[in-house]
Parts: sequence; C-alpha cells; structure tokens
Amino acid sequence: MRIWRYNFLIMLCLIASTPFLFAAENSNSSDVSNDKLWPVKINDEWGYIDKNGKMIIKPQQFDDAHAFSEGLAIIEVDGKKGYIDTTGKVIIKPQFEEAGAFSDGLAAVKIGDKFGYIERTGKVAIQPEYDLTLTFSEGLGLVKINDLYGYIDKTGKFVFKPEFKYAHRFSEGLASVTKNGEICFIDHKGIIVIRLKVDFAYNFIDGLACVRQGGPHNGKWGFIDKSGRVVIPCIYFEVDNFSDGLAEIRVNENDKYGFIDKSGKMVIEPIYDSAGDFSEGFTIVRSKSANVYGIIDKTGKMIVNTDNPEYLFHFTGGLIIFNKNDYWGFMDHTGRVIIEARFQEAKDLDNTEPLQESIDGAVMEQDMGPFLKILEQAVKEMKKENDN
Repeated sequence: MRIWRYNFLIMLCLIASTPFLFAAENSNSSDVSNDKLWPVKINDEWGYIDKNGKMIIKPQQFDDAHAFSEGLAIIEVDGKKGYIDTTGKVIIKPQFEEAGAFSDGLAAVKIGDKFGYIERTGKVAIQPEYDLTLTFSEGLGLVKINDLYGYIDKTGKFVFKPEFKYAHRFSEGLASVTKNGEICFIDHKGIIVIRLKVDFAYNFIDGLACVRQGGPHNGKWGFIDKSGRVVIPCIYFEVDNFSDGLAEIRVNENDKYGFIDKSGKMVIEPIYDSAGDFSEGFTIVRSKSANVYGIIDKTGKMIVNTDNPEYLFHFTGGLIIFNKNDYWGFMDHTGRVIIEARFQEAKDLDNTEPLQESIDGAVMEQDMGPFLKILEQAVKEMKKENDN
C-alpha cells in the first residue's frame, strides 16, 4: 500500500493493515502470466486492455471490474458481484454481496450473512457457514467462526479446527498463528515449527518474515528466517515485505524511506517521502524536498523524474499507471508512454478482488485502531496538498 497508488484512498478505507507494516499480506491470487489484462473504465463502462492498449474485452455496463485470477475476473452490477472469463462472457452472474478472487479453483463468497466457497461454474463447493472466509492458499482455506480462525481443505473438512485468535494464510509452507497468547508458525500438519517471542508476525515471503517487538504504536520491526532466527534486528519503525530482493524501511517515525537487502545492508539511502515495492527491478519514489518524483532502479539510480505529484502510480506487468489531466494511461519503466491517458479509471494486475475480501483477518482486528488515526492524518495531508 502506497500513497501514490491511483486508488489510495479507496484502499485505505478498505484495508485494515497494521500502520507500521505498510504492505498488507500478499494473497498471491493474481497469476499475471495467464491473466495479463488491465481493467479500464471508458465512457462509464469497464473493459480490459492488453499491454499494447488493445481493447481485448469491449467495455460493458459494469459498475466495477477487477483483474483476472485463474481466468476469471470479478465484476459488479447493481451492488452484486459475479465473474467473467477472458472473452468478457459472464460465467457466474452477479449475485453475491461479497466475492473474492479464484485461487486453487475456489473463490470465497458471501451468501446471506455467511461466507462459503464456489467453484468456477458458480456451484457452491463449500457451504456458507462461516463468519469470514479468505482466499485458499497452498490447498487450505482460512475461515473464521465465533471469533476464532481455523483451516479447511477443499472439501470443507477442517484440517485445523478454529482455535487461533489470529491467523494468516499459508505461504511458503508455513502460516503465522496466535494461540493462547503465543505467536508461532505452523506447517501443513499443524506442527509448530517456529515459536516466537514477538508481539506480531507476518507470513514468509521470499524466505523471510516480518516480525514486530512491542505494540502497534511504538513497536519496532525486523525479519526472521525459517529457523526462527532474527536475521535483521527489530530496529525499524516501518518495514515492507521483501520484493525483488529489497525491502522498504523507515528507521524512526519522522525519518525518510530507504531500502535494505536481505543481509540488512542499506542499499538505497532513506531520502524518500514515499516509495513502492520493487517490481522487475524498478520502483516509484517521491521526495518533496529534493523535488524527486519518479522511477529508480535497484541501485537507487533515477531513471525517470517528473515534478507532477500525481503522475506515477503502481507498477505491475511491466507497466506503470500514470495520470494526466484527470485521465489514466500506461508507461514503461523508462517513462515511454505505451498507452495514452484516455481512461476514466485504470487498475493494476494485483487488483483481482474487492479489497475487503483480501484483508487478512488478524491484521484487521489487531491493528485497526491506530491505523485509522494514521489514515485520518494522511487524508488531511493529501487534501492540504491538493488545495495548494
């Protein structure tokens, strides 16, 4: 999550991510190699373009549309969500109050006041009997009943009964859970493989997991490896998961953002007011004091610089979304415009589902309070900038 994303305010209002870990847990639900179509809005209708700007799915009268995952994309009509295929054909008619992206052949949906899972045909695969269901990962679905989390298999059978106060989806064979006040990592057999003396832990991404010592207001973040060893000490006010071998960090509350490698070495000095995840060797950064707003590579070299504070946004699939005169277009990492700014809205390949359905339950419940305070301040600052 970054302040430069085109849908930042929407994301902030929906995501209850911890305020001091500024990337929400990645659901990995978007397979960009097979689903590389960007949702765009033109003439109040939603369609899908390829990387060259060709309209692959002609605009239709959808109220909203999301990126593809496993060959299906969520669309919304009159407040109900359904799914289309890559030809634009409605495969599952809009009927759900809430819907998640397909993963492992199943999608989480809300039917009535409960959550369950459907197959690609729209047939209910796992009955709606849960207070919350999250996207399947590594063959297991995270579900919530009576304020406790458990894991089910694709038949709906409990593999681990609801006994965890907080829990995350499985990633790299492990899942972070909290039981009886203890934070630990379990494997697919439910065996505790890592016991931690920390106050919060996220899942493993690229071999490392973010952990926090201390509370959400004043705690410090670092990283552990799969042996449970702290490989990067908890000294950071904010951290991001590693992406492309680098992680964004901020040492203290009033400091700037920089990047470290997996050894903890500072490879890009903290000089930016905001920065994003590296993708394909590049990321977007901003520094008001240095009059920098553009694209850097993994050495910190500025590739593209612009003085427009609302110009560059998220980078996925080799394209960057940009804004010009209130319309959206796409460019590559060199700043070359690939698709002219002609869309009312544009979404990236990661935007596979309505965001409230990709929220990690543990994050939402544990850290929502302080996050809202930061959200309020961020909105005020953005409004002040826009007024100026």
